[in-house]
Amino acid sequence: MGQLGGNQVDPYDDYAEMPGLLPFLKRLRRLLSNLNVGDSALLPGGWGCGDFMARQYICFVMERVGEDNYRIAVFGFGPSREYHPKTAAMPPKIKFRPIVLENLPRRKALDEAWWALLIATNLPDVNEQKTSPQLTYDFFLPFMASAPLEQVREASEKKEEGEDPAYDWRSPVYGRSRNNFHRCLLDAMHYLLRRSMQ
Repeated sequence: MGQLGGNQVDPYDDYAEMPGLLPFLKRLRRLLSNLNVGDSALLPGGWGCGDFMARQYICFVMERVGEDNYRIAVFGFGPSREYHPKTAAMPPKIKFRPIVLENLPRRKALDEAWWALLIATNLPDVNEQKTSPQLTYDFFLPFMASAPLEQVREASEKKEEGEDPAYDWRSPVYGRSRNNFHRCLLDAMHYLLRRSMQ
């Protein structure tokens, strides 16, 4: 799994030596460009707090499947879950799956403008307004997939677990705690571990 290296850059850190989004994006670009076939990277995609209220929580797993073939899996918590495939076929809970964008060409998967906009629009306190998952799911993901969100979601929903063990159904976390934001990270780690079983 890829990582941003020993000198971490946090786009939220006001006290960093080179604060702001640009150094983070430069390192992110370097990380993604240097992924070898079979490597993956766990990436931020929209979490933060404003006025002590939870925002949206989304993370991505970027995988390099081939020389010119990438895959991005999207994991969400809270309001963003409503955009994900779901089933009630395994009671007592509704279960969810990640949205997975398959067969992405290198030039598109490494599009610097896409990553910059995706991350910048989800930073805390952008225009002092709450961020919404709608922009990520209705604009950014369909643009990357070159297909409507409904088509991408349907492809993820219809994938058989036996066909790909990483596509299993997961129960959401219920409760009032705003500390449950880590669930999208747990789901991403679960996905990576199941992907490594292949």
